[in-house]
Amino acid sequence: MRHVVYVHGKGVSQFVSYSDFPPILGVASPTLPDLARWHQRWRKGWRSHYAPEFWTQFYQIQLQKSQRLEQLQAWGLLIRSLQSGLSETALVELRQAYKLKK
Repeated sequence: MRHVVYVHGKGVSQFVSYSDFPPILGVASPTLPDLARWHQRWRKGWRSHYAPEFWTQFYQIQLQKSQRLEQLQAWGLLIRSLQSGLSETALVELRQAYKLKK
């Protein structure tokens, strides 16, 4: 159970693997093998070739919360490294959020 977190909220009570969470700043950037494993998880768990919608929502919030230009650019670089795992719709939404904040 050391690789999972218990999520409990209104209408939700389940264990979630750390690998289901989107990457964040402050940790090593995702590698190609990381992306390949995520693609496998998404196809198996969500029957999709792309990251779940909550990743897009998470990154939109992070872009909006960015206080400094350097932080905004760091989030932009992280999102760019993940673009093969994000749908075209998600990329358009994130680009708009980035431009609005910039």
